[in-house]
Amino acid sequence: MLVKNHKILKWKYNEKNNIYLEQIMNKILPLLLLIISTNVFAEWTKVTDNSDGDMTVYVDYGSIKKKGNKVKMLDLSDFKTVHKTKSYRYFSQLSLNEYDCEEETRRMLDFHWYSENMKKGNIVYSEKNINDEGKSIPTDSIGTDLFNIACSKK
Repeated sequence: MLVKNHKILKWKYNEKNNIYLEQIMNKILPLLLLIISTNVFAEWTKVTDNSDGDMTVYVDYGSIKKKGNKVKMLDLSDFKTVHKTKSYRYFSQLSLNEYDCEEETRRMLDFHWYSENMKKGNIVYSEKNINDEGKSIPTDSIGTDLFNIACSKK
């Protein structure tokens, strides 16, 4: 049974409204699927721990996108203790970086700080479209490990 006049929503059903609703759903549904797939289906693979054991770094191998000498990749830093700034407290950081495999540099594109471990909880701070210049990768560092994964010749 189809309700033609719903009292709560005050929505009158007619063919014109149905077409409009279908157009909205055709635009929103792909976006929702993209959001769900990147959050739910990201498979985080442990890369390393830092020297004091406070941070574990993970990579989502499914996020690796290569274009010429440049590679974009998501990594997740998960902290055992809360990290604090003057205004924010967070337990994990999701970063999108671009690696230049020829120049051996890393450029941060986006990052998000989360209130809980493993990218859970609320985003407490984020920056997108960072106009960061490429920086050299320090030798024998977590950055080197991430660079090697991004620029592997597999």
